Amino acid sequence: MSATQDIPRVVLSKTPHVDATEFQSYVSQMAPLYEQLHRLQESQGEDRIPRVGDPITSPIASFDGLSNEQRSVDFERKPRHQLPSLAAVPDVYFDQNFHLENPRIFRVVSEHSEITSQSSSEGKTGNVSALLPRKSLAANAILQEKLSWYMDIVEMHLANSISIASSTAFSVLSSLRELHTEAAQSAEMIALLRNDLSSLQHDIRTKGLVLSQKLRVQRDIQHLSNAVLQLQCILDRVSYCKSLVDEGKAEKALHEFDAIESLMAGERSQAAKNQVSADIQLQDIRRAIPSQGVLNELAVLKSRVAKIFESRIHSILTQDLQRHSQLASKEQVLLAWEATSRRAQGDYGRNPSALLANADRANDLRAALLPSLLGLHRSGSISTAFKAYRQLVLLEIRNALRIILPSSTDDTSSVTAASATSGSLDPLTREGSSILAQNLRDLGPPDAEELFSSLLFSLL
Repeated sequence: MSATQDIPRVVLSKTPHVDATEFQSYVSQMAPLYEQLHRLQESQGEDRIPRVGDPITSPIASFDGLSNEQRSVDFERKPRHQLPSLAAVPDVYFDQNFHLENPRIFRVVSEHSEITSQSSSEGKTGNVSALLPRKSLAANAILQEKLSWYMDIVEMHLANSISIASSTAFSVLSSLRELHTEAAQSAEMIALLRNDLSSLQHDIRTKGLVLSQKLRVQRDIQHLSNAVLQLQCILDRVSYCKSLVDEGKAEKALHEFDAIESLMAGERSQAAKNQVSADIQLQDIRRAIPSQGVLNELAVLKSRVAKIFESRIHSILTQDLQRHSQLASKEQVLLAWEATSRRAQGDYGRNPSALLANADRANDLRAALLPSLLGLHRSGSISTAFKAYRQLVLLEIRNALRIILPSSTDDTSSVTAASATSGSLDPLTREGSSILAQNLRDLGPPDAEELFSSLLFSLL
């Protein structure tokens, strides 16, 4: 606990001590006047409640009261902007634990004054002055004046702070009202904007769905338009291919087939590059229903092209077969047999000139057949063509046998049927066979040799 010396004391001015007995004559003169003034104020109804800061006037302190009024006038004459500093007020008054019931604080505030009555102080004046030179609290006008002065300073600072704060507070309050008004308006505008945004979002969603549907329809229509243009181009090329087939231009028709198949598959071939616009987006339409008719027509055209190549091959082979049967002599056939037999035995000797001529003719035949064979391969009809060629060769052999055989009145078909059938024969076939057998028996050795050699060489 801090001692009494730690508490700052109030600095008092040095004033000479005057005994109270010296003022008895003055008090006796002024007391009736004071009482008369007091009664007059009461009669006029002016209840003057003394405030804490006002100086206390008493008969004892009337002399000191003159200086109090003079100081109050001095305070009022000071301008507002020259307020006395709060440092003049002791720090003990600003303590948060300021309580007068605390003896230590009371002694500091009262400046060690005594609380004694006037009678007791008068009876014991000599003893008090001798033992403890303390003033009476009620008669300590200087202390009361200081307290009043302290309160005036605090009140002036408080009034100044209130005036400064009030202007700021009023401006802040005005600003707050404006902000509140603006906030209310902003809230209303935000509510309106939210309503507008909700309706706008609904419209955007609805229109977005409609737009997406329209875009999908537009895309589908564009695909359909491209497919129609693609199909139109295919039909034009099919018509052109048909005209080529009618004219017998099988090779060009095959090229057109490849171009048409590429177009139907959605591919841009080199052959159809100039026929299809670059703006058209090709697609695979082979599974489309309209494409089935095109595919069927292409199959028919391919079969016609295959027939053209087949007829070419048959014509070339038949002409070569007829040329061989007409131009080949018996000596050439025998020489060919001999050379073949030697090659089979491993003897690769010099071939006769006749065999060299046959080899040249075979090379020419191969060169003539190659384009048609390639065309048959592209059209996929090689097996069909050679099956037909087999029947054609058999027919040629029959014709050759009919020419060489001695009987010219017999039907070739009946003879062939008789030789190929192992079952029972009809009477007409038996009659033809008996006549042929009789003619063969009637032949002489030279004629028989000539007949059999001709048959053999013709077949080979």
